[in-house]
Amino acid sequence: MTYLRLLDEQLRRRGLARSVLLVQSNGGGASIEQLAARPVNLLLSGPAAGVGALNLYRAAAGTDDLISMEIGGTSCDVLLMSAATVGTRDELYIGGYHVATPSIDIHTIGAGGGTIAGVDSAGMLFVGPKGAGADPGPACYGHGGTEPTVTDAQLVLGCLRPGTYAGGALTLDLDAARDVIVNRVAIPLGIDVETAAAGIIALVEQYLLHAVE
Repeated sequence: MTYLRLLDEQLRRRGLARSVLLVQSNGGGASIEQLAARPVNLLLSGPAAGVGALNLYRAAAGTDDLISMEIGGTSCDVLLMSAATVGTRDELYIGGYHVATPSIDIHTIGAGGGTIAGVDSAGMLFVGPKGAGADPGPACYGHGGTEPTVTDAQLVLGCLRPGTYAGGALTLDLDAARDVIVNRVAIPLGIDVETAAAGIIALVEQYLLHAVE
């Protein structure tokens, strides 16, 4: 919580009238000091914040029934709003651990940009649930990743542009993406790299569809 305290101090010095509040897994707000004693309440704070966005969109779209899908580097979080209400629960299962903490009812699957693909011992294509994480990340990041990911497949298919992003902070290497998909997927399956990349995307799209259903 040190960096959050520093952020709060700097914002107050710059004129913010009140201290920073953080969104909890149950969708409510709490101060930094309150959450310092119970950081577990932040486990699903990101997806829970989507409730506010759904309420804004609900008013603009004129419907009380909406689905929110947040896809990041490692996971896809699905939230259902029915009759302008979202469900809640008093326990979570995170990474195989049972956590007793109030939360918005969010369904999470391992399907994100860094989700790892490959071919199993039976010769079948798989995608997830493991991810490459922030470090090393997808092979195309050039940080030491050796496993093909969804991001690598998107780059091979032209859905992402190779080159630099964020002012040079990130570079997407098309050759690196092609190499890992060729070696880990295309050659084991006896197909070309584009077909292998398309298979990875098709499979992860099926996972996303099932998550919503």
